Amino acid sequence: MRVVARGVVVGLLAALAALLAFGAIGCGTGGGTRGGSQAMRLRAVEPRVDLIAGRTAVVPVEIDGSIDPRRRPSVRLEDGRGLDAELVWIGVRSGAGAEGWLADPGEWSATPATAGVLPRSLGTWAIVFDVPPDAGDGAVSVEGVRLAAAWQADPASLSNEGGGHPAWTSPVGAAAWSSARFQRLIEPERRSPTLRWRWRLATMGLNAEPAEGGAWPGGGPGAAVVEALARQMEARWQVALARLWEADAATAERVRRSLTASADFGDGTIAPVWPEDGGAIETLLADLLDPALTGGALAARATRWLDTQPAATAWVIDDAGREMAVTGETVATIGLANLRDVATLGWLSRASGGSTSAPEPTPVPGLSAAWLTIPLGSGPGARAGGAAQRGPALASAVDAHCGPWSRRLSVASDALAAMPPGLRCGPLLHDWTLAAWVAGREDAGAMPAADSLTVAMLQRGPSGDATGDDGAWTLYVECMATGRTDGPDSVRVWLGPYGAPRAVLRVGSDGSLVDELSAWSSEDHDGGVGERVAVTRGPDRWTVALPIAARCVEEGGRLRLAIERFTGEEGRRTAWPRRMLPWQAEPGRVVVDLNAW
Repeated sequence: MRVVARGVVVGLLAALAALLAFGAIGCGTGGGTRGGSQAMRLRAVEPRVDLIAGRTAVVPVEIDGSIDPRRRPSVRLEDGRGLDAELVWIGVRSGAGAEGWLADPGEWSATPATAGVLPRSLGTWAIVFDVPPDAGDGAVSVEGVRLAAAWQADPASLSNEGGGHPAWTSPVGAAAWSSARFQRLIEPERRSPTLRWRWRLATMGLNAEPAEGGAWPGGGPGAAVVEALARQMEARWQVALARLWEADAATAERVRRSLTASADFGDGTIAPVWPEDGGAIETLLADLLDPALTGGALAARATRWLDTQPAATAWVIDDAGREMAVTGETVATIGLANLRDVATLGWLSRASGGSTSAPEPTPVPGLSAAWLTIPLGSGPGARAGGAAQRGPALASAVDAHCGPWSRRLSVASDALAAMPPGLRCGPLLHDWTLAAWVAGREDAGAMPAADSLTVAMLQRGPSGDATGDDGAWTLYVECMATGRTDGPDSVRVWLGPYGAPRAVLRVGSDGSLVDELSAWSSEDHDGGVGERVAVTRGPDRWTVALPIAARCVEEGGRLRLAIERFTGEEGRRTAWPRRMLPWQAEPGRVVVDLNAW
């Protein structure tokens, strides 16, 4: 059975049934095998086991019967030589909290069966043994059962005179992978033994040898075994890419670029957009290492995988943060990313027509993102005197096109009505993850845990009127913080149009308040700094009431609003009304009709 955890155990098959068997024989907290229990039988999880002479083999296995922690498993070569082998549990604990752009790598460990204690982690049993350099290409048996071994070439034998191979060089420009932001985004791959090969390929390339030493850099139990797993994966990809290069260099180049695809999001931001479907990548690797596939057949399998990769993606950045000056039409901002390595045209269209000023197609280079805008008809900015939508905002369907690819998006084109007892805002959502962003799944992994939710309510003040006099409108923000320490915790409120805010208020859980817009524009950089606001603290939350200044309310009683929250030393962010890219500086807005109160 596979461990199904996004990005945590890519390529590592988990024999969860063995977990129950191991606990049943009393090997967890003391005690040995049960009398009369069935003798242990092992079988490899994969139908084919790739072995490289002179390397350490880590072979995932499933186990039937009882495990005797007092003895090591028997591994023999065809010539009769016995190898020193160990049965280990390779486990991974998923990280806590929200995921980043790439999947959480988890915390890896390896525990030998001889320890008599099984960690509480998902994972797999594995047989670990060193393959002699002169092992040849004969059969290998484990506990008397012959493995379906496929002997692969030593990567060192595939290197050219310079000590490398063209298929192993990084296709990502040095300016990108050497940037601090790119390194932070791809750090999870470096900390996963099943994915470190891609971190190396995307940075210095697979030509460079990993750091010296035989232990996993993260340390922990069984670090040497985890490091052996990482090196085994790297060696397999070296051989696979070299085989494909010899069969069809052009296809190998396309595969190499797709595996490490990184897109230009503008403003110097390069981010990984590579495929995260671990099962499909595992199948590709198995095909590229299949001794029965050569030449055109090998290239055909790789091409089939390339054809399944997404061509583009699109997402809503801002629903109603801007409007056209003359017509008053609401303008939506849509992100469009070309995930292929060839340029194409991108454009937006109203699914129901209606707009007479639909944007013209714009060139979108390969592996890059574009920010496109489209007017949405009447919307909140219309001067025709129509009332705001009372209840959920009406949605407009917008079709995003990238060459022949298209996706329909739902955009909130009407104002939200602020009515008694108040307009509920939130909950705030986690930043996009790569997998959710490519799939266009706004809900996937978006909702924070209940103990860290953030919601708000916009209410009319006890005095004043809808014209926006100071104190007439108040935003009440409630931040759940169960078990949170005194670490950084703050809320940022954006007021005014998208791209041209009138105020950016940041309030900390300690009551500190600053209008960051004033601070950014002030010559002495202290505009608004040092102000305080009353914060109510409870055992599991903190709340604050922020008055909305009159200058933030637009003509006609409209308020454009967005909220962010930052928690922890790393400033983990949630936002409303839309999810944000991890590097996105400004959230999209909703527009609120204050006249509806």
